[in-house]
Amino acid sequence: MTDVDRLSAADSETGPEIVVGQEDDDLRSHDLYESAAAGTGSHLGRLFADGRRPDSAAALRAAGWTVTSAPVADFTARYGRGPDPAAADPITHIRWVFGRKVRSA
Repeated sequence: MTDVDRLSAADSETGPEIVVGQEDDDLRSHDLYESAAAGTGSHLGRLFADGRRPDSAAALRAAGWTVTSAPVADFTARYGRGPDPAAADPITHIRWVFGRKVRSA
């Protein structure tokens, strides 16, 4: 996020995702990813980096960006898409962060 801030002009926007909680082996091997891999040939759970992701929202706030966030389920529901928050879906704990770089005074 340091590079994103450094390379962004005032009023730039970004939208990284953050994960609430730990990305563990159970998450990476969830049935949803297995079935998606069968259909797409790409196992999404194996794309996660090892260890906990940095706190993008905190880094952006510390650099002076305005930040909002929303659960993926809230955002995708607007478009009639998943995940279903009632199901045991591994991506219900993911939030999207939306940041706007504030103009300097």
